[in-house]
Amino acid sequence: ANPASGTLNLDRLLSILESRQNSAGGYGLWEATAQADPWLSSYIGLFLLEAQAQKQLGNSAQLANLRGYLNTVSQDASDSSLTHLRTRAFATYLLTRMGQVQTTQLESIEQALANFPEAQWRNDVIAALLAASHSLLKQDSLAKELSRTRVDALNARFSAEAVQYSEFGLYDASVDDALSAYLLFKHFRAGTLNSGAVDRLLLPMMRGVNHTLSSALAVLALQNYTQTQPPVKLSLLRSLQADQSALSEISSGLNRVSALPEWNATQLRITQNDRSRIWYVLNESGFDLRAPDSLSQGIEITKQILDGNGQEVRTVKLGDQLEVRIQLRSVDQTFHDQIALVDLLPAGFEVEEAPDYDPQMQHYQRYLRGSSMQLNYADVREDRIVMYTSSNKDLVEVRYRIKATNIGRFSIPPASAQGMYDRKVQAVRNPNLMLEVRAP
Repeated sequence: ANPASGTLNLDRLLSILESRQNSAGGYGLWEATAQADPWLSSYIGLFLLEAQAQKQLGNSAQLANLRGYLNTVSQDASDSSLTHLRTRAFATYLLTRMGQVQTTQLESIEQALANFPEAQWRNDVIAALLAASHSLLKQDSLAKELSRTRVDALNARFSAEAVQYSEFGLYDASVDDALSAYLLFKHFRAGTLNSGAVDRLLLPMMRGVNHTLSSALAVLALQNYTQTQPPVKLSLLRSLQADQSALSEISSGLNRVSALPEWNATQLRITQNDRSRIWYVLNESGFDLRAPDSLSQGIEITKQILDGNGQEVRTVKLGDQLEVRIQLRSVDQTFHDQIALVDLLPAGFEVEEAPDYDPQMQHYQRYLRGSSMQLNYADVREDRIVMYTSSNKDLVEVRYRIKATNIGRFSIPPASAQGMYDRKVQAVRNPNLMLEVRAP
């Protein structure tokens, strides 16, 4: 990887985060809001601390401002729910990593947990957060005792089919497992979690229900896991054609091998020198050879391209402006939050007018006539519009205007929508239609 590219991406991300941090130091999901999101703010705090630990970030004004907000969260005993206690425990752990002694806050959280069944909170990431905090304070016996239940649960043999992931959002079972594993690998090192815990950590990915937050935490956990393991020597990585003939071979004595298989490879075969367990990741890139089929799981989406009279069109003239209408609703009578809606533009067209954020009104303005969809955020790109919204049983729509800029016959691309934190909720609408642009 190009280090300069990584630095540029980090600088861009820090700039976005800065725009979403309020005066109290907390962060909003899409913008700086008066009431920050405490769980999200804690996760950002973890990111900033890890960036510093890996020498990707120096002294951070954002982190200094966030410290004050985390102190407020850590000390806030006004809410006795398990959700709030979990967030307090997260904030307290981060402050402990920053060098603050949080003994009083830890005692307060542990006293409040006495109101819940012990088995409930000990099987929650709360226990791992408290254990890690006590470990940092060198209270080793208490830390080990608090971590025991989470270690046993993650190490236990399990049936993949029996593991259920629910409560999708910024905190769910996959986040709980990944954050717990990260804390235990980082602060308790070898002799705690075994390879079975790694299997559980990877299960959401194998099921296709992982999301950006759980994946990022899983990567942190795996990074700390590798530091507790002896090197595994991979002797050979071979790419094969369909007839089993070898295209290439890579011999290595390292515990990590990276390769770029040939385009016509149909198999990758790995040979190792011992019986240690290994894992692999295969990445694909490129574009679809054909448009995806329409589908509806939990939600449905429709797409139409209209002329000035509200009629669907198939033939237009160069320079004409058209309206794109996207409609969305839930089909399972359920409210679905954090939906990402992606609409690709037909080739030969560009966006003329789209929803735009108004900082004075603090919501999206410039809706075209007929738009009713409430947007959390919109990102207008060269070839698509990405919008973030929610969905319920009521049909809502958003409209934006495009302009024909090239002559030709173009396919109308599909529109798609998917839950950001519940990937089972998804819909694709492929019009399977062509749009012709003629000379004026």
